[in-house]
Amino acid sequence: MSSSVPSKPVSTLAPTRANDGAVRAIAAAAAALVAFVAYALTSSFGLGYVDHGELAAVAATLGIAHPTGYPTLTLLGFVATRLLPFAPIVSLAWLAVALVAASVAALTLLFDEAMGRVARAV
Repeated sequence: MSSSVPSKPVSTLAPTRANDGAVRAIAAAAAALVAFVAYALTSSFGLGYVDHGELAAVAATLGIAHPTGYPTLTLLGFVATRLLPFAPIVSLAWLAVALVAASVAALTLLFDEAMGRVARAV
């Protein structure tokens, strides 16, 4: 005799314990890519009007910008100018900021997912 209760269809896209980490990594990479592309499409690649020139000079010399100083971007810009000394400094400062924006998008997604797991466990 067959059961009258229909079985649930199994979705191949639903994350399981085996591929849960891979799904999270792909989602975080996608969020980072979207943020990087959005930043690239909407930013000024030149000196701009406000602080671009000052922050690029600070990154190249490891100096101190006006308060708040932007220490993370200064250090990232300094590393970028040492790794790619042939590239224009303003472009390297832009790249450092774009990478920070992409990283923040990925980390926000991962943090939100982790907090969701904590909330479900409570």
